Amino acid sequence: GCSALQSITLPETLESIGTDAFSSCSALQSVSIPGSLESIPSSAFSGCSALSSVKLNDGLVNIGPYAFRQSGIESISMPGTLTKIETQAFSDCNSLVNIEFTELTESRLDTIEYSAFSDCNKLQSLTLPEGLTFIGNNAFNGCSALESLTLPSTLTTVEASVFSYCSKLKEVTLPGSMGKVPSSMFSSCTSLETVVLEEGITTLGSSCFQYCSKLVNINLDVPGLTTIEQSAFWGCSSLTAVTLKDDITSLGTSVFLNCSGLQTAVLPQGITSIPSSTFNGCSALHDVTISDGVTSIGKKAFSGCSSLENLPLPN
Repeated sequence: GCSALQSITLPETLESIGTDAFSSCSALQSVSIPGSLESIPSSAFSGCSALSSVKLNDGLVNIGPYAFRQSGIESISMPGTLTKIETQAFSDCNSLVNIEFTELTESRLDTIEYSAFSDCNKLQSLTLPEGLTFIGNNAFNGCSALESLTLPSTLTTVEASVFSYCSKLKEVTLPGSMGKVPSSMFSSCTSLETVVLEEGITTLGSSCFQYCSKLVNINLDVPGLTTIEQSAFWGCSSLTAVTLKDDITSLGTSVFLNCSGLQTAVLPQGITSIPSSTFNGCSALHDVTISDGVTSIGKKAFSGCSSLENLPLPN
């Protein structure tokens, strides 16, 4: 809360600083973190609204929760020694345009926690380094200027809503190491047009592409994809055709609800039930292929399909 403090010099021998050490020093403009400091503690520079320049040196291992939350950082370079970025470490940094990882192929960074960069609404591009395995809930939620995204092949655990409301993101490739595309991962990414699923993706989680109103290209024929959970494509009004391959054996409810541009759909042999509201509100749907194995059709499965003239049902 030292509101007149404009600059600080941290000694090269510094090994620790306390929680909230420089919190709300609203005139502080720049700081260099010496390599002797392995961890930046909770809220150390939170609320430093004029803090536009931060240098993180090799030796830093951990950035604690809220460490730079609501600060004025414009660009940040993460050292190769960094292993973890904790909860809301950079959330609400509304001037942050660029995040650079100095080691992209041999990074030690393993974990990015909950809401670490949420609502950084000027962040334009993001390339996450190889070695990263975990991204927590809402980590980049609300990064509304994000246009370019590259994910590493080492990702194994991605939690819900990581990139939801990234409204300028246009395309993304999802590495097979993820296994599951988590719930609401890209919900309300209203500019998202193309999604490439790499082999290894087995499950599309609930609402993962909900309200992606410009989504037109997604390869649902990827080998090993078995499950599409509820509301996965709800409101994807630009989808015109979907062909679900026979590997898919499980569909949740409302998967294509209000996909108003969907014209044709082919359901796989492994599906025995068409769940409730699967195609509810698909007003342009005129051609549906249903396998002989279907034994039940759920409530409102085809409600509002005003263009559907003929629906061949299995014997």
